[in-house]
Amino acid sequence: MKYISIIQIALLVLAVHLAASNPLIKPCGKPADVVFVIDTSTSIREDDFKLLLLPFIQNVVSHFDIGMGQNQTRVGAVTYSTSVRLEFDLKTHDSPDKMRSAIADIKYRNGDTYTDRALKYVSDNMFNTENGGREGVTHVIIVLTDGRSTSHHRTVKEALVAREKGAAIFAIGVGDADDKELAQIASEPASQFKFKVNDFAALDSIKVELALKTCEVFLPTVATTPTTTTTTQASPKEECGGKPGDIFFILDSSSSIWEQDFSRKMVGFVRDVVSNFDISPQLTRVGVMTFSDSPKLIINLDSYDNKRELLNAITPSVVKYTLGGTNTARALRDVRKFGFGPAQRDGAIKIAVVITDGHSWNEKETQKQANLLRKSDVIVFAIGVGKSAKYDELETIASSPREEFVFSMDDFSALSRLRDLLAIKACGYQHDQKEQPVCGSGAIEMTFAFDANTMTIQDKYRIFDQIKTVTERLEYVGGNIQFGVTSGKCAESIDIPMSPREDIIKKLRQIKKKIKPTMHKIVKQWKVKNVNLQTESAANELENVLSENPAHPRKALVLLLNHHHTPEFDDLVEEVQDLNKKGVDVFVLLDKTVPSSYVESWQALLGKRRVISHIDPEQDYSGYIMELLCAL
Repeated sequence: MKYISIIQIALLVLAVHLAASNPLIKPCGKPADVVFVIDTSTSIREDDFKLLLLPFIQNVVSHFDIGMGQNQTRVGAVTYSTSVRLEFDLKTHDSPDKMRSAIADIKYRNGDTYTDRALKYVSDNMFNTENGGREGVTHVIIVLTDGRSTSHHRTVKEALVAREKGAAIFAIGVGDADDKELAQIASEPASQFKFKVNDFAALDSIKVELALKTCEVFLPTVATTPTTTTTTQASPKEECGGKPGDIFFILDSSSSIWEQDFSRKMVGFVRDVVSNFDISPQLTRVGVMTFSDSPKLIINLDSYDNKRELLNAITPSVVKYTLGGTNTARALRDVRKFGFGPAQRDGAIKIAVVITDGHSWNEKETQKQANLLRKSDVIVFAIGVGKSAKYDELETIASSPREEFVFSMDDFSALSRLRDLLAIKACGYQHDQKEQPVCGSGAIEMTFAFDANTMTIQDKYRIFDQIKTVTERLEYVGGNIQFGVTSGKCAESIDIPMSPREDIIKKLRQIKKKIKPTMHKIVKQWKVKNVNLQTESAANELENVLSENPAHPRKALVLLLNHHHTPEFDDLVEEVQDLNKKGVDVFVLLDKTVPSSYVESWQALLGKRRVISHIDPEQDYSGYIMELLCAL
């Protein structure tokens, strides 16, 4: 398997600790291209960088067989803060002495922590042949950082891109490094590729742990000689107790899921699982259903009676990405009535595997349908992917005991962890997506509205990142969509001349009374500039225009609200109701600081499908925006 040479690299690191006096040990004759990605941002003390971090890298590298030979190890390095700097590529240094000297010469540079830029640079450039990269050898990226990246979303995305290109990533965090972000950067399983130490002095302690953990994961699966006992995996028949099994995969295809995640990882995961079953009318049968606004039965249990034809059908050209909301309840109902119902076999074990990345439209109805499904003797696995998946709801869907049937994954790449738990190997599936789903039923003009006066600079940056992520998602779907932003005028500067204590207190009180949230005014100004329809009858005419001419743009306004806007609720409601009458689709995103009573009031006004609540501004909520957008 492709990680074997990584094991050997880790074993060399172990040798640093246990046998530094031994002769140079080669990574079992297998070459590797290793790139160190080194954080030099302001949060790192220069003394720590020079006296602890660089020597750590030197110690690791000194036990590699450095050289340009076919079976030797090549090492490159980049540093990053606000920008990325190439220190040396994979072909620069061809001896241990030159490498050690080059590492010692790496300069400390302060700045912000743009880990995403460094990962993108390495992924795009470092492993290319012109920079010394080689095909057919293991590519390893070792990220060393002490803090959270400036753009979490972009960092996770670029790490995913690098892993999909075949690189294994070790993420090493020091001090205040974000543990969750490290896990999302690292290869799977993150428990083997992610390391966290309290300070730079403790870096030396992870060398042994790195080696041992890596070897524990991969070495048992390797047969070194024909007589060596190898780890075997139970066959699907043994897993089912020798009984025939009917398995239905129920796949969330809503707009909150990236097209690549659905087509490559979710559908690929199903293929990987299915490839290890004996498919026949007498043994295992497999069905597939997708769901968004409504479920679609793609493959019936009796559609295919052999593995080859079934695998040919489990492709993105057949199991299509559809876009829409998350109607989990309807999917559970339909798989019970139309999936298992017509094609039941006496004595067959019935299993449903639900994979979703968010919470359903109607949790009570979802729980009801899950109960009915389980009562019909179906064993239900519930797999939640990403931070938006609601673990409590997964527990209500799955069979008992919950710890055996509920799985929560950081991202879609982590589906392989479940695959490994089931002892099912990957088949390296790749696909060719020919048809492109379309977001929205016609032309859409969507404006994001927020009150700049109630937000910090970092809050605004996060909003811009969310909008950018939505536009990136739209690269993979069709649709005629344009975006706008309105945030009102910035607050006027506060200038108070030198004054006696009593006067300054009075003036501050007067100014404080004037500082109020102005979201309703922002909405009103946007309405004056962008909405020409003045009557409800005109709005009805717009509906006719849209149905007859999809090219005519549909206007939508997304309000990003926090607890500062609760005092102006009544004024906002008045503006929103007027916009609705004039044919504008209004959606509300409420962050986690908004009280539940206001959440319920907004839901009563607009309906639950148009109100997204308890948003964490620091997390990726672009998937929710996609659901709103593609529902238009």
